[in-house]
Amino acid sequence: MSKNFTCGENMSLNLFSTLVGESQLMQTLYDSITDLAATDAPVLILGESSTGKESAAHELHYESARASASFVGFNCAAIPHELLESEIFGHVQGAFQGAITARKGRLELAHDGTLFLDDVDHLPMPIQLKILHALQQGEFYPMGAQTPLKVNIRLVVGATENLVHLVDEGYFSGSLYALFRSHILHMPPLRERTDDIESLFQVLFAKVQSTDVSPPLLDKAALESLKDYDWPGNIRELECLVESLAVSFAGKRIRLEDLPERYREPHSKDQLPLGLIEDEMAFLLSNHFSEDDECRAFIPDTSHEYSHNHPMSQTIEAPGLVDIPSFDLHAGLPMKTYLQQVELEVICGALQTTKGNVSQAAKLLQVNRTTLIEKIRKHDLKELYIA
Repeated sequence: MSKNFTCGENMSLNLFSTLVGESQLMQTLYDSITDLAATDAPVLILGESSTGKESAAHELHYESARASASFVGFNCAAIPHELLESEIFGHVQGAFQGAITARKGRLELAHDGTLFLDDVDHLPMPIQLKILHALQQGEFYPMGAQTPLKVNIRLVVGATENLVHLVDEGYFSGSLYALFRSHILHMPPLRERTDDIESLFQVLFAKVQSTDVSPPLLDKAALESLKDYDWPGNIRELECLVESLAVSFAGKRIRLEDLPERYREPHSKDQLPLGLIEDEMAFLLSNHFSEDDECRAFIPDTSHEYSHNHPMSQTIEAPGLVDIPSFDLHAGLPMKTYLQQVELEVICGALQTTKGNVSQAAKLLQVNRTTLIEKIRKHDLKELYIA
């Protein structure tokens, strides 16, 4: 890689990694990776979505004594639960209907190397316990097998939240978590290391551009505007921006006015990132909640926050849903602010109804628990969150 991309004295970074930057947060991360790579202990990598957990897992592997063996990555959230056991442990021919041939699982493929399980909190408890047994005993049974296979791996897992909460609620094995709790890497979100934006831009442009084309350059105003942005989508969002600019600005200078509008608007680090309105938000607004009183979220009266003449000062009622601020389109409507307020009030109501129990609130809102955790953090609702 280019010598301009600093990544720690002994790191083996390549252009496909997002572990780029000279910020203090990244320097601390590099040091932690170097220290953990010298051991063979299981490692837990915590961080928001798209902060580079898999890149960190790659670096742990390539800086370890297992570097000459395989690195096998697997996203536990990307596969239906009923297929997870076969994907991880493999199966023999005839193990189940449709198993017309034998298949190696990720454990076997990673033998003598490193297995990275991202979104490990999506694993059902029986599979967690089977993985724990494989680590402790050095062997495992593929589905349908009568004899075990020997296995020697280093396990690295990724999660978007601290697994201790899932342990307390019975969703994650305390014995498995105990393997990681002394070996944890924390991936900083991009909004906390925006000084690395310029280096990341160069690396990502080099990744998407052909070798005979010069990368674009960011002028000072464009760079400062990007540093002020909150990056709710982290590295993935930056990569999407780079890809969209790569075709039009190859070898050219990117000015502030060349950036998409959302990256040119003034931002404050004290303001919450609006992000993207996700599918579950559309669901909430579609009025498809259960009619059962046990499945309703109730919102405290927030009308004191608005004047009586404000277009959102009145409320409307929807059966089975929370009270939603009304609006007057003739008076104008800041849609992003309105939808953010709706989301905030729905989440507050669900948390208050469940007395802060996130798992129960997620069931009320019919969203994934990890999705709700990320929204709680974005809206800074930690005082309403107990589990």
